[in-house]
Amino acid sequence: MYKRQVPIPYASVSTLVSGHPLSATTDDDGRFVLKPLSPGLYGVTFFSMGMKKTLIPGVEVTTDRATYTVSYTHLTLPTSDLV
Repeated sequence: MYKRQVPIPYASVSTLVSGHPLSATTDDDGRFVLKPLSPGLYGVTFFSMGMKKTLIPGVEVTTDRATYTVSYTHLTLPTSDLV
């Protein structure tokens, strides 16, 4: 796991809501918004070219926070990307 926090722009982000997929793409700063989501815990999948598709279970969605950030801290990089 790469421990430095580096935003991941243009990553695909998705979750399931009542069995239906909901997706978004991160912006230049790795931020994304998935809506509409009710407060609760969600499994969120991230994918970007050259990276392993990663599921992060238990991402908490609250009413006072609508934007989240994807960074290398959360995702595993291929060995060739580690410096």
